[in-house]
Amino acid sequence: MSIGTELKSEHVRWFKEDKPFDFNYSNITIQFNRLFDAVVRVSDSDNFECEEYEELFYTFIALGKQLGFTWDQIETAYLNKNKINHARQDNSY
Repeated sequence: MSIGTELKSEHVRWFKEDKPFDFNYSNITIQFNRLFDAVVRVSDSDNFECEEYEELFYTFIALGKQLGFTWDQIETAYLNKNKINHARQDNSY
């Protein structure tokens, strides 16, 4: 989600938990591998398409669901960790 925030992506803002998407893979190992692939494609590209970020974002959410997390849990964990990261940056950690 930080990548989307940094890139000012609208995808994070319009995510709906009940939106149908097809980024589930057959097992958690494959899901992790697809997620890493998507991260590399987005981070290595100077001019990536919105679809590439969408794949990254929804593959991440699908992994969370496979691991038993709800969207609210994922979002809360992200926001809490983000606060910690900002506090560290403010204190030259």
